[in-house]
Amino acid sequence: MLVTLDLSPRPASVGEARRFTVETLRRWGRDDLTTSGALLVTELVTNAILHARTMIQVILEHHEDSVRVEVRDGSPVRPAMRNHGLDATTGRGLALVSRLAQSWGVDVSSAGKVVWAQLAEEWDEQSPEHLYVVPDLDDLKDDDEPESGNAGKATEDNPQARADRSPMLGRCA
Repeated sequence: MLVTLDLSPRPASVGEARRFTVETLRRWGRDDLTTSGALLVTELVTNAILHARTMIQVILEHHEDSVRVEVRDGSPVRPAMRNHGLDATTGRGLALVSRLAQSWGVDVSSAGKVVWAQLAEEWDEQSPEHLYVVPDLDDLKDDDEPESGNAGKATEDNPQARADRSPMLGRCA
């Protein structure tokens, strides 16, 4: 099963994406993945808002034994893992994604990119410093968002509707 949520690039979209993810995982009977899924989607959507500043699409795909999360935006620029000090307020998002996901990667095309992650059954709680992520959303303005009649609208979809997705060009594990 595949579900999507279209969002505009504004701070309130982070909460919408998180609620959508938790509600969907619970509906699928995957309560075991709600914490890691919510954190992962929070980081990926925050990154899309801060860096891409385009419309965003959250895609959750449930397979028999796994759940894949994708966040699509209109920027072809690949995200970069950063190594910031403990006092930094940004820069830990992808480190957190790599801790929460079984695997993750980036598909890039001329239309933008998809950052995807396969949710891990269990995740390591041994390094809590990765959880201190404070998104810097102060410089975003709601009036900078693109026009869209579908923002915030969740839709059911099928695998055939994914035919326009780009081939995987990069992968991090």
